[in-house]
Amino acid sequence: MKKLVVQNLLKVWLCAMVSFMTVTLYAQGNSFKVSGTVKDNTGELVIGATVIDTKTTYSHH
Repeated sequence: MKKLVVQNLLKVWLCAMVSFMTVTLYAQGNSFKVSGTVKDNTGELVIGATVIDTKTTYSHH
């Protein structure tokens, strides 16, 4: 009984790892690097700013 539980846990863990790796590789394949400086209206640097590209379309499969 204990051996069966361990085998099932191993199968679940293996499936989870394969799924995680597939998602990670897909995300890395569709990524690109953005660099630059974000400034406010007065020209001061905005530290920790988050930039969202609204011009790029994203299709989720």
